Amino acid sequence: MPKTAAAAVVGALAAAAGIAFLAVAGNPFAGSGDPASPPSATVRTTSCAGSGTGTGCARHAEATGPAVAPGRPEGIAIPAIGLHTAIASVVSTHEGGQWTIDPPKQTLGELQRVYWWSEHAAPADPSKGAAYLYGHACTSLVCAFNDLHQLSTGDLVRVTTAHGVLSYRVVKGPKRLAKTAAGIGSSSIYDYGVTNRLVLITCGYTPDGSSPFNWVVVARLTAATPAR
Repeated sequence: MPKTAAAAVVGALAAAAGIAFLAVAGNPFAGSGDPASPPSATVRTTSCAGSGTGTGCARHAEATGPAVAPGRPEGIAIPAIGLHTAIASVVSTHEGGQWTIDPPKQTLGELQRVYWWSEHAAPADPSKGAAYLYGHACTSLVCAFNDLHQLSTGDLVRVTTAHGVLSYRVVKGPKRLAKTAAGIGSSSIYDYGVTNRLVLITCGYTPDGSSPFNWVVVARLTAATPAR
């Protein structure tokens, strides 16, 4: 395919997708003391008592080492919505006084992947902080997180890394948060130090096709299987 034709196809794909992804976050390096150091280096370690949505979960505080070491996530499965796809990495951008996360969206493959915010903790058992996964939702294409808003408490989310498989259960959400600094940007989901927590984020749409808000689902680690 000629280069100009390929570019036209990609442009048409983006337009058809109704893509409007944007997640606003607080300063991802707040409290780290080192702009090159992720905030997950500062960790609160409390018990797993309660819902686990706002407290740390040091599930193996007595252990001499992690059951599953931190590792870049490679794949995700969410049986309740029939999702099984690869995970790539994404970093935030700083513009206009706020940090934003906008995963790649130029090809169908990119739209169907999930993206780990690599400036923060990697999935592990126990983890060093919250792990964040972002995915696109589209109005007229099959994109990774089209059905994220259909998840319910207790649904399974399984993340695979080079070091093992980590199983999470939904404990909060789907929650609708405006794409503003006062909305998702100030939400407790960006409490980076909460251990063994997984946060899933995508776009939400209104009937007119606009996307002024994000859907957010919070899950907690319940089991881990080390790689053999």
